[in-house]
Amino acid sequence: MRTVGVLAAAILLAGCGAGEEGASAAASFPPDDAAMVSGTATCEITSTSSARVRGVSEIYEHFTCTLDMSDPRVSGTEELDITTRVLDQEIATPWVVTSATLTSETGTWTGEGAGVLDWSGSQPYAEGVEPFNYGEMHYSGVGDLAGLEFHYYAAGSDYGLAYVGWIEEDE
Repeated sequence: MRTVGVLAAAILLAGCGAGEEGASAAASFPPDDAAMVSGTATCEITSTSSARVRGVSEIYEHFTCTLDMSDPRVSGTEELDITTRVLDQEIATPWVVTSATLTSETGTWTGEGAGVLDWSGSQPYAEGVEPFNYGEMHYSGVGDLAGLEFHYYAAGSDYGLAYVGWIEEDE
């Protein structure tokens, strides 16, 4: 699997819907008082294994990422367990985060996420970078960060990603 990530353009696409009413939670705008954040992550695959499940190859990977974000509450170390289902290596294949923790100097976040792996690097900025990841993560604050949510979209390779998103109060 090649995992992590999320697409900065997805934030733009999320805002292109029918507006707040009738829009799903995933396609709604962040609240007006949300703290917008951006940054980068460098990642290392620290373990990997694979198996065939119901005739489909699954890859299990553990990533340790270092986030350098515009807000210290979400800068730190991200630990991700990701399962990728290899459906079509000519086009793309989905991945899901089965466990996620982000630890910053100000506290801890736990989360979940999903994305897709572009095996061919079809976007112009992804040419020559195979595989290329697009994804999203949703974190909830723990302890001192309880009551906050962190959402991000990412795009990049397994080793270097761009993140963009927001921090908001939990509803």
